[in-house]
Amino acid sequence: MRTQLSRVIAGGGIFLAVVVFAPTIVSLCVSIFTDWLWFDSLGYLSVYRTRLMAEVGMFLIGGLVALAFLGVNWFLLPRGLLRHLHVVIRPRQQAIQAGARALTAMLVAGGLLMVLIMALSASGHWLDYLVWRHATPFERQDPIFGLDAAFYVFELPFFQFASGWLLTLVVLGLLGTVLVYALGGTLRRSRGAAAHLSVLGAILLMLVGLRYQLARFSLLDSARGAVFGAGYTDVHARLPLYNVLTGIVLLGAVLLLVNAAVRRWRLLLAAGALWLVAASLGPAYPALVQRFVVSPNELARERPYIEYNIAATRYAFGIDAVQEFEFPAVGELSTEVLDANAVTIGNIRLWDWRPLLTTYGQLQEIRSYYAFYDVDVDRYLIGGEPREVMLAARELDVDQLPQPAQTWVNRHLIFTHGYGVCLSPVNVITDEGLPYLMVRDIPPQSADPALEITRPEIYFGEATGQYVVVGTTEDEFDLPSGDANIYARYDGPDGVPLSTLWRRLAFAMRFDSSQILFSGAIGPESRILFNRHLGVRVRALAPAFSYDPDPYLVITDEGRLVWLYDAYTWSDRFPYSEPFRGVNYIRNSVKVTVDAYTGETTFYVVDPDDPVIRTYQAIFPDLFADVAEMPQSLRDHWRYPEHLFRIQAEAYAAYHMESPQVFYNREDLWAAPTELREAYEQEMSPYYVLMRLPGEDELEFLMIRPYVPNGRRNMIAWLYADSDGEDYGQMGVFEFSKEELIYGPMQIEARFDQDPYISQQLTLWNQRGSEVIRGNLIVIPIDDTILYVEPLYLQAQSGQLPELKRVLVAHGNRVVMAEDLETALAQVLTGTAAAGPDVEVPLPEDAASLARSAQAHFEAAQECLLRGDWACYGQELDALAADLQALVEASE
Repeated sequence: MRTQLSRVIAGGGIFLAVVVFAPTIVSLCVSIFTDWLWFDSLGYLSVYRTRLMAEVGMFLIGGLVALAFLGVNWFLLPRGLLRHLHVVIRPRQQAIQAGARALTAMLVAGGLLMVLIMALSASGHWLDYLVWRHATPFERQDPIFGLDAAFYVFELPFFQFASGWLLTLVVLGLLGTVLVYALGGTLRRSRGAAAHLSVLGAILLMLVGLRYQLARFSLLDSARGAVFGAGYTDVHARLPLYNVLTGIVLLGAVLLLVNAAVRRWRLLLAAGALWLVAASLGPAYPALVQRFVVSPNELARERPYIEYNIAATRYAFGIDAVQEFEFPAVGELSTEVLDANAVTIGNIRLWDWRPLLTTYGQLQEIRSYYAFYDVDVDRYLIGGEPREVMLAARELDVDQLPQPAQTWVNRHLIFTHGYGVCLSPVNVITDEGLPYLMVRDIPPQSADPALEITRPEIYFGEATGQYVVVGTTEDEFDLPSGDANIYARYDGPDGVPLSTLWRRLAFAMRFDSSQILFSGAIGPESRILFNRHLGVRVRALAPAFSYDPDPYLVITDEGRLVWLYDAYTWSDRFPYSEPFRGVNYIRNSVKVTVDAYTGETTFYVVDPDDPVIRTYQAIFPDLFADVAEMPQSLRDHWRYPEHLFRIQAEAYAAYHMESPQVFYNREDLWAAPTELREAYEQEMSPYYVLMRLPGEDELEFLMIRPYVPNGRRNMIAWLYADSDGEDYGQMGVFEFSKEELIYGPMQIEARFDQDPYISQQLTLWNQRGSEVIRGNLIVIPIDDTILYVEPLYLQAQSGQLPELKRVLVAHGNRVVMAEDLETALAQVLTGTAAAGPDVEVPLPEDAASLARSAQAHFEAAQECLLRGDWACYGQELDALAADLQALVEASE
């Protein structure tokens, strides 16, 4: 009866395991099968096969090693040892034996669960294994151990994982073995049990010693010293301490092996006590060294390590090649200067992407199910001249379909793609204060042959999250035409054929959609398109990269729409390099192109000298294409990526200081400036500008970021990165003289606000049924002088259509406000005051609200006067004057 009970318990455990894990196994098989078909449809099956073989291989090796180790230690060795015991099982021990069988069954189930967990853990580190196998040297050695940086970036992570994995396995084996002997009643009285546990303990201690040795290398990632990386205390205190601890645990391992034969537990206790003392008191020694040796003379002690940190960080972020120039900023703006820089002036960006996105949406979404999600900056040759433009894709948002139309057929068979783009120059304003649309409407109407679009459908983009099925009996909605719709069919190459019942079943399970299986609209010629979102698509193909958050659309010479996507190779393991935003090594080594219609995805290697990308090329040779194969019409639209530039600019703010003493004292620390955006002070974003660098003749598409001294407002330098031609990626910095005051962005914002006329107009507009939106402040270096430009947008509170109504310009000691940039520049040249005609804004329905507002400002001014707050008093009087002026106008 008890034997039957144990069998029932064991069988129940197996049944429960099947019930629990069967859905997961089925889901995994479906995912592998459908991914296999998807990679094959794109021509990247070898990439998936490499990844799958690595995952499965790591899973099997991990599972077999864990199974063998736990099986030998939990079942084989204990049973063999117990067989030699002369123990007579009395009849009254039969109950105990039956219970032991049940416990054995539970131990088996637990062991299998542990094996599965260990196998999955190993499988999850497939990429660590591959990069270890294919590591490419940096040919740059660390200054402490003399090892190539590849050891830290590619090899050490795998060694740390493997040692930790083995340590976990041995701990599990040791605990399970102790349990087995304890249940068998032989833990104390069996010499074989003592020998067995001693060997396991020795292996455990040897792995702990290995972990100590690997921890030595991790000191180069230390953040405890004056800079990131191993400092004086790490090298002279922690490093020897790790060696001491390694020696102690290895001695303990030897004693355990000896104990397997002679059973001298006192030696083990002595070794254990010594280890505990060293491990607990060990941290005190580095603390003493830091306090009494390093802190009293920190710069002298840390100087060489600061030098290591500076050199490593500058290399790891690619800022060691930044060209340095002086910018005198002593020139004056003149007609001749403006004429000589007419192209730069003609491409100063007046449209901020935020209000422009709203304007595009109001003017060009056409139907409720279309949406613009982002606006990007680029440049095109228009009329034979380079023009900086802003562009947005008109994507499909099926969630905006009317509720009755939210059917599976509409969402996945009929409404399948977006359509066309909007494009406008960065500086052209219509009489209504709106952008001049050079590409507009559905179908796209282009104002220049260079912008003609022949394939406007967008099947792949930033908002295409849902799968679609093409080649069905249903026609796809293509574009609206008046009160009717025009339908079409996808004839691109993308998609996995749903040619068999098994495929339809697999995708129905993957997307939890029974309609894929049962829909009569789907036939043998139908194909399913998925992973259409750009981020999902590129990460599915190449998960090792980090991707820029801002892909952008390009109109090619053939009239196709192609997405350009920047991919980064990165590491957080580069020795001695200071981390910024979670990484301490980064390169823009790959540019990805995704055709918006065909979905064709290509990874072009643009930095073949990067050891990280060379390692990935060795792993996935069929994934990458040579940059020489990229069409020139795409190459002409490369942009230096903003995300990378932000990281480099943040690093360069500190690491332009190459002297250890200057760096240690933070004597010349820079910071990103701030600006007013929508009435709030925010960090100034980098921005693209089409201009000539000082002293150069060629027009370049640059990304710029000004700097201010840390804790101050004046401008100290500006950093740029080139996006064009052979100079792509070249970075430079122009530094201002420290003896001259160059206004920073927030100082210019304050000067705009302090100008009586500008301040009065802003107050007036904000109180008369409208809202003023302040755009980006753009700092433009022109020859040897600086020009500041900021657009102002006006938006009625009852509407959602921002209009560009004024342009603020500052140069030297002059600030002006005018209806357009040309007028503002003329006023700057002539010294005319910041004045201009009033902007037409909505007036209140009656004068009562203005009178109440004036009364409120008068009372507030009196309160400010009582407090002695003269700045507040002046502001309230200005607001009062604006109300009174508006009241006069309203009564006319």
